[in-house]
Amino acid sequence: MNPRRRRGVILIGLAALGALGVFVAIASYVADVRGNLTPTTTAVFLSEPAFAMAPIRPDMVRLREVPRRWAPPEGISDPQVMEGLVPPADLPAGTQLQTGMLVPPPEIAADQREISVMISADTGVAGKIQSGDLVDIEATFAGEEEESVNSARTIIRRAEIVTVATPRPNPGRNRNQFLPEEGSEDALPSGGSGAETVVPVTFALGEDEVLVLTYAESFAEEVRLARLRPDSDVEAAEPREYTLPDFGGEEDEEQ
Repeated sequence: MNPRRRRGVILIGLAALGALGVFVAIASYVADVRGNLTPTTTAVFLSEPAFAMAPIRPDMVRLREVPRRWAPPEGISDPQVMEGLVPPADLPAGTQLQTGMLVPPPEIAADQREISVMISADTGVAGKIQSGDLVDIEATFAGEEEESVNSARTIIRRAEIVTVATPRPNPGRNRNQFLPEEGSEDALPSGGSGAETVVPVTFALGEDEVLVLTYAESFAEEVRLARLRPDSDVEAAEPREYTLPDFGGEEDEEQ
């Protein structure tokens, strides 16, 4: 065998070894990828948004196979597990549902009603209230006539919070707690919060208390929440009221 043929055989052998090395590398990569992708498990995803405390219907979810290695340990794989449960907060479409995202619906007494109102994030013990908390609901009212005075009142004692939703931009629905409607000539009353962020809060209240809170949300200058201690055992009392004391201004004017 002449030197030229010998070099050719050597080059062919090196090419064969290189091809074998590439094949081994590709096979190893494919095996690694297959190991990451298998075995798989079923995951439940939202196909449309779910709202706080609202049941998730079967047509709102879709099933998808995902690698078990990357699936969260609390991931839901069987839609039947969700029966009788609701999300405590709004969930966007595409969310992979997990057991910690769903809770039993709130149980309210036969004489109670659920009512949701928008509370200013600035005046509603922002970031501290949560489901199950007890709060006093305070409201301020302006005197409607020249002889009447401004007042602050505890309109509801020991109100139970059912849910606290995600803060959202001020919808500007009325002139008291919210910003005026666009183009409206009505300015915020003196002392009105005009908050840019509000939090939907749901309470479990008696029938009369629902009317009181509805009235305050519509006509009060401002509504605030006063959070109570979890171990508070103070019995609910009659609503309290405070007005600025008379400092004798009329007598001073006479003198």
